[in-house]
Amino acid sequence: MEFEDYIRGVVAAEMPAAFDIEALKAQAIAARTFAYANLIQNGGSGCAKHKGADVCSSVHCQAYVTKEERYRNWPASLANEYWSKLTQAVYETKGMVITYNNEVAKHIKYHSTSNGKTENSIYVFGYQEPYLVSVESPFEEGTPSFSSKVVMKKEEFIRRIKELNPEVSISSSNLAKQIKILEWTEGDRVKTIKIGNKTFSGIDIRWAMGLKSASFTINIDTKNVTFNVKGYGHGVGMSQWGANEMAKRGKNIVRYLSIIIEV
Repeated sequence: MEFEDYIRGVVAAEMPAAFDIEALKAQAIAARTFAYANLIQNGGSGCAKHKGADVCSSVHCQAYVTKEERYRNWPASLANEYWSKLTQAVYETKGMVITYNNEVAKHIKYHSTSNGKTENSIYVFGYQEPYLVSVESPFEEGTPSFSSKVVMKKEEFIRRIKELNPEVSISSSNLAKQIKILEWTEGDRVKTIKIGNKTFSGIDIRWAMGLKSASFTINIDTKNVTFNVKGYGHGVGMSQWGANEMAKRGKNIVRYLSIIIEV
């Protein structure tokens, strides 16, 4: 399909159309860069899960929706306005990609909401990129997913931990003394945590416990284990809600992105 039409479908799927136009432009540039870097005809590796395809339309690569699919999920009174806005964001940035050292950036990442900082890629994806390091991401405290909470019974917590590692030795008695966060990442997310006699990564615990991010603290009372969580997503790269908050405060996100990459 036509490349920029594909980018419009990605932006429609990946970011709320109600966001500021500058945030939508930033999303378009990020999505375009990811896709361009994966194009097989450009020397990219394509989609690892689908041989011969440049990208897929799931979260493995980038989500994508058609115009018809998107219209069905928007209020009818706003659908035309939203589609025009997405179109403007894509075509006003047409051909723009993020580069590093005069090459298209190969590992572009974005996520919903940071905890106030983005994350270093090494802790999440196992590789280090100079443009995927932890930086401040301000203004997100009032966004919908900045804070969340997950509460479960002690027995449920123990069951899930044992699913992670059946050899863990842990009991509900004095549970708080059997849990200790050992290390934090540069982005203030849990790097390692000791539970019972075993050590886990914060990312392992995030998925096992159904948390929105690996930025969490734990409170334990007589019956329950409570996770207090900040942010939503892996935290690497651009925070979408952070971009929107910057845009609402007058930031030109296209210029802001270029400054971050070039420094």
